[in-house]
Amino acid sequence: DFCLSRGLGDVYKRQFSGGASSYDQAVETLTFAKAKGWKRLAKIATSDATGQDIGEQFDDALKLPQFSGMRIIVSEHYNGTDVSVAAQLANIRAANPDAILGMTVGTATGTLLRSLRDAGLDRVPLLSNLGNLLNSALSQYSSFMPSKVYFTAPRFYAHDVALPGPVRDAQNAFYKAFNAQGINPDVGNGFPWDPARIVIAGLRKLGPHADAKSLLAYMESVHDFAGINGISDYRGGDQRGQGLTALVIVQWNAAKKHVVTVSEPGGKPLR
Repeated sequence: DFCLSRGLGDVYKRQFSGGASSYDQAVETLTFAKAKGWKRLAKIATSDATGQDIGEQFDDALKLPQFSGMRIIVSEHYNGTDVSVAAQLANIRAANPDAILGMTVGTATGTLLRSLRDAGLDRVPLLSNLGNLLNSALSQYSSFMPSKVYFTAPRFYAHDVALPGPVRDAQNAFYKAFNAQGINPDVGNGFPWDPARIVIAGLRKLGPHADAKSLLAYMESVHDFAGINGISDYRGGDQRGQGLTALVIVQWNAAKKHVVTVSEPGGKPLR
């Protein structure tokens, strides 16, 4: 997140968030699950604010007409510091879901992945969120990653299947910059990239004496901005500029020890 204000001490502020919302992430995940025929879903989330927020977004998204017939048949929670979720997974196993929504981040995700293996649930599709797409974390989890793990991902992860055009051009520049430094970029690198480019474009247009008010006006008028996650348009007032088309689904590939793109922007599976 980043914000602009009129001046020091001024209560007027406008906050912007990079990337699609957690609600859009839920819609995209459910779109993919529906296409796969996974209608009976189990949900397991951490009891902290992050887990609760992500979980609630799925509850709201499931009310949409396009997800009629899909439902959460069991919902479990655990503390992020717990070292096992065996009891919760026993309940999930008894419910026999088509897929599991694992709404966790950080260390809690490692606990969930290990526990899924130990509970014999590692062949049930697991759908998780983009907060886990950190290369260091995926490397740590690779030895016990279940066989069918999917993540919501920013669109730049689909660079390998992107069609020619301004978005792919932006992705090429992004990957070139990080690869030149020996870095394989992940979500931590991707989140600030487009917001920084938009701010820089505004400062270049307005000149060295631009104030926060004029920069704010510029940002709220930005549209047709080709970034690594799609075309940004801030005129709608949501302060994000991006929605479903900024997201794809990726799947863990054990052979590559990395993720590969398996959906179009918005969640429809690739053919």
